[in-house]
Amino acid sequence: MATVYGVNYTLAYRTVPPDHVHASKWGGRVVRFNEIYEAAALESGSTIYAFRPPKGARWTGMGKIWSDNLANNTTLAVGITGATTKFGAATNHGGGSAVKTELGLAAAIDAVDYEFDGATDVIITTGTGAGTGTISLEMWFAIA
Repeated sequence: MATVYGVNYTLAYRTVPPDHVHASKWGGRVVRFNEIYEAAALESGSTIYAFRPPKGARWTGMGKIWSDNLANNTTLAVGITGATTKFGAATNHGGGSAVKTELGLAAAIDAVDYEFDGATDVIITTGTGAGTGTISLEMWFAIA
């Protein structure tokens, strides 16, 4: 049986002298960003710019995207330019009822704790059919 230590535990307790653990990882404050968009026959392949977290903000892995039934099997994905599904894979938000998708459950390992540079936007992309209805995105970030 092995005894091992996580990266931040090692920095704080196993390094001599102890090294600093970034405040956004241990002891930072958590902030919530929320954006709402009213779609009216929003075409497949559209991009909704939601917010631009400040430099150094790290995604906590928590977030949700809600919508009315957007109809036409409209899919929504949450990510950034160049990685449109980074925080949430495309899920059907137009299949007959209102939908809530948890983002952190399907995110890739490199998405959790992703550090923003102050110039990168969180975006919602649409797919499949034209969607009409309310879309609400909520994400939580740790900030030093």
